[in-house]
Amino acid sequence: MSFTNKNKNKSDFLVSGPPPFSSIGLFTYLRTYARRHDDSDPNSTVESWEECVSRVVKATNSQLKVGFTKDELQELFDILYNIKCSVAGRFLWQLGTKSVEKTGLMSLQNCFARSTKFWTQQGIKSFEQYKDGSSVMIRGKNRWVKATIRCSKLPQQLYKLTVGLGNGRRTIYTTANHRWIAKTKQGDGKYKGKYTWKIKNTTDLCKGWKLQTYANRTNFQCLEMCSIGIQHGIVFGDGHRLSHVKSCGITLCGEKKEDLSKFFFTNRKDNAMITGLPSTWKDLPPLSMNKEYLYGFLAGWFSTDGSIAKGSQMTITNKNIAVMEWLKSASSILGILTSPVKLSANVSPFDGAERTLYKVEIYRYHLPSEFFIRKCQRDRYKKLEGNPQWKVVDIEPTNREEPVWCVSEPEMEEFTLEDGILTKNCAFVTLDKPITPFTWVMNFLMLGSGCGYRISKSDVDKIPPVKYALITRKETRDADFIVPDSREGWVKLLGHVLKAHFYSGKSFTYSCILLRSKGAPIKGFGGLASGPESLCSGMKKISGVLNARAGKKLRPVDALDVMNLIGQIVVSGNVRRSAQIALGDCNDTEYLRAKRWDLGGVPNWRCYSNNSVICNDIKEVLDNEEFWQGYNGNGEPYGLINLKLSKKCGRLGETQYPDPRVAGYNPLNGMRITAGIKSV
Repeated sequence: MSFTNKNKNKSDFLVSGPPPFSSIGLFTYLRTYARRHDDSDPNSTVESWEECVSRVVKATNSQLKVGFTKDELQELFDILYNIKCSVAGRFLWQLGTKSVEKTGLMSLQNCFARSTKFWTQQGIKSFEQYKDGSSVMIRGKNRWVKATIRCSKLPQQLYKLTVGLGNGRRTIYTTANHRWIAKTKQGDGKYKGKYTWKIKNTTDLCKGWKLQTYANRTNFQCLEMCSIGIQHGIVFGDGHRLSHVKSCGITLCGEKKEDLSKFFFTNRKDNAMITGLPSTWKDLPPLSMNKEYLYGFLAGWFSTDGSIAKGSQMTITNKNIAVMEWLKSASSILGILTSPVKLSANVSPFDGAERTLYKVEIYRYHLPSEFFIRKCQRDRYKKLEGNPQWKVVDIEPTNREEPVWCVSEPEMEEFTLEDGILTKNCAFVTLDKPITPFTWVMNFLMLGSGCGYRISKSDVDKIPPVKYALITRKETRDADFIVPDSREGWVKLLGHVLKAHFYSGKSFTYSCILLRSKGAPIKGFGGLASGPESLCSGMKKISGVLNARAGKKLRPVDALDVMNLIGQIVVSGNVRRSAQIALGDCNDTEYLRAKRWDLGGVPNWRCYSNNSVICNDIKEVLDNEEFWQGYNGNGEPYGLINLKLSKKCGRLGETQYPDPRVAGYNPLNGMRITAGIKSV
């Protein structure tokens, strides 16, 4: 007999019967996923299973924008309510809440409006020119690397980030959680007398902060300009087609004749008019031409259509906007930074009529004076030293909600935007650096995302030796560091601890006097605060793990301990939000024994990750007795991850869709490791 919900106004769905829970299942649900009706009241009643499932199902349309019909929503409700399938645990906790609008679903690391442009080896492109999963060669900080285009089907709120370089302004539409490499103001990031670059989310940026830009790798001093490219550029700018003979010609007068005629190797080079030139020279060269040719072409074109103002501002104009976009792409291939295309109305010197022109500014970084083949331009040019420094002008939320796009480059997690700004992408993390991987994981765990990480010996060996440092809690205002009462504050404390152990070796004190007490409501994300004790206890244990290796390198099992302790810190109140999957070497005995509870002496914090090994051939573990101990009931069994096969089969498990950039895995559904993992 069917059972109708008495609180139909709360769920809007018909219920077929009581929740299909055993007492243990009900306890697990109430402890882990049931949200309070009033997040601000620690004594509030909590959701029933019916209300929880209803919240999730409604959000498939309101937040995920799936577009289910009324009947399909009811069918989905029945399936979830009766546990015939399940969504990820963090979906049960977050979906349908305000925290999704505020922070986004951090497991979907996509960060830009589709119109956003970025540097590729084929020139400047936008996400509109690609499909989800497309491969592309993008510009990292100092080299071209392979990457994959990714799209989130989940609409996310966009923020308007305005940046400035000199008098120029640029608008970037990005998500609240996107990561930037920022140089903060004095007092934040100062270390050993220098200012360090810090990873900051969009909403953490402040006005006046500098954003890191690409590192120029084109050595113009060693790059010889192609003389044919120079001729092509001169003719493209000032030449004309001679249709009756299918060739091009150019008329050079005055100072231009004196400076430019020498580049044309013809008996007529001393004449005002030079003819018989290739008919294709009034067309742009392909971007696939070598750097020498493109460099020569730009130099020749600038000598005719370019100008340098008294303030050394360099601009080039043309009536065709597509030509200007080509200029920006060619410049990016050479590592030359340009401004956005601007509209410029000019008066014709011939008839006085207004004509529409487009203008692009070429920034004066990295270009040598040899680029200017006209003496008057070379004399006026003043080079700018160093790299361009874009500054944050403003950050404001918008009403735009749409699917967002990003580049997945798992090696350095960086790519270059249209205006040379180097930005981070989000990916599976490898433990090969002393600070960033740990703070990255802590930040994302606190936002409810599951995290995967690789701790192969070859990765961990790249981390410098550990230094001894004493980290002391001091509940006074004169402590060296006072922890802010925020997610960022907790992560920042971890960063200070890691810096002390891997760089300075200096002890310091910290205070938690600003942190909310245990049991206080966590507004937005939900749950109850664990109070400062869990943070302080965890930091003490992390420092203890590191001090035990003072003067030595970390082992993979030590890195695992730090990650697991981070997970222990993050778990707060009645909320489980610390899903981790670790990938280690299949021949690392210490790692394989990390969860051998039967041996005794194993720290309890190691329960905070599901451990697997990288194994590309089953023969690698067939004779490894230590690996099979977990399957014999001694401790926990480890999963097997075939990265070689993962790269061959990609994200869909089919060989026609390979993904050679797969670097690891990310937990998707609690303990279901073999069925609930997602390649990144």
